[in-house]
Amino acid sequence: MQIKKLRIENIPDWLEFFDAKAFKDHQEWETCYCTYYFQPKPEEYKNIHSRKRNYAVWLIEKGIMQGYLAYEDNKVIGWCNSNSKRSFPRLNTISDTQEETIKSIVCFIVEKEYRNRGIASALVQEVIKDAKKRRI
Repeated sequence: MQIKKLRIENIPDWLEFFDAKAFKDHQEWETCYCTYYFQPKPEEYKNIHSRKRNYAVWLIEKGIMQGYLAYEDNKVIGWCNSNSKRSFPRLNTISDTQEETIKSIVCFIVEKEYRNRGIASALVQEVIKDAKKRRI
């Protein structure tokens, strides 16, 4: 297994995971595209497009949605949405002067066939390692 930081270059991998594999056993979540915590939408995005999939791509392209992808055999098998707390509008209900230094994890998903293999733990360790390096 390999863990990679979400970047513009791996948007196609991320989309393939969300479009076809992530929610095979939880179809009620299949249209989320990990955008729930990015509501309300920023002014610069409003009225561009209403589909969550397109909004997610825009968030990734702008560097707003960040996280880590777990790969096996060059295919995404897991995802962790993580960034500074301030990046998630739904988490910012109280003014907190330390929001920039709080690293938040708002979503995990591991493809059903790969669960119980330590993938989520490996993703958390990557979040911690990166947070220490960046002091977030």
